[in-house]
Amino acid sequence: MKSKVLLSILMLGGSAEVCLAQAQSVAPPAPAEAPSVVTATPAEPAAEPVPQPSQVAPVAEPAVDPNAPLIAYSGSMTTIMAAATPGKAVFAMVGAAAMIAEGSRIIAENNVIDPSQAMARDLATDLARLKSARLADGPVEVKRNGITIPKPPALAAAAPQAAYVVDVESGWSTSYFPVEWTRFHVLFTSNMRLADVATKTAAVKHFCTWDSDKDGGLRTSQADLFGDGAKGLKAALAQGATFCTGQFKAKIAETFGAAPAEPKPAVAAAS
Repeated sequence: MKSKVLLSILMLGGSAEVCLAQAQSVAPPAPAEAPSVVTATPAEPAAEPVPQPSQVAPVAEPAVDPNAPLIAYSGSMTTIMAAATPGKAVFAMVGAAAMIAEGSRIIAENNVIDPSQAMARDLATDLARLKSARLADGPVEVKRNGITIPKPPALAAAAPQAAYVVDVESGWSTSYFPVEWTRFHVLFTSNMRLADVATKTAAVKHFCTWDSDKDGGLRTSQADLFGDGAKGLKAALAQGATFCTGQFKAKIAETFGAAPAEPKPAVAAAS
């Protein structure tokens, strides 16, 4: 804020001549009144300038040697989901098939996206920063067969030019509570393997589960879970993915050390 100073000087005064005809004389001039001065208001301290978008310098990505090791990643794209309701969980085999069919319908009709590939890229990005390595431009293709989880040799074969391959495969189910049939919870499961391509073994692996009731305090109705484009389900899956990604990062840090912090945007000095 620009400081404004009000400086006003009022000049009052002068001389008054009075003619006295009887005495034929002029009275001495009246003393001039002292001018009154308004004291200037002290200026307020100038506020720090607020950086404008044009003053924020872009974050300079650290230069990566084109010959540095490559970190590849992969993740499941379409996961089996089992949606249990009291009417579909009657018999073991028939009920399981009906729940899987219902889950597939919910995924297709509401565009429910498997978070696994985004989780794998997040982990690979951290590992690349830690190892001063290059991150693959996109996910590698890994052959998946239903619920079969790709093994380290298969991951290594999918990216022979890489040093490591991070793979995440997830699944989830929804179920009602046995004593509260109108309330549901979401169980999110995720399996991470970090394959060492040279040895074709798992350098790091971890299995994670997240329960919306136990870990998120969520008990919701069927309408809230699947209504409005399955908004409640998508929110629960996002929480589960964040929870498991944190566990995976902790496991990788135990093996390789913690990844350095991301650089913060620099603020250019105002001209």
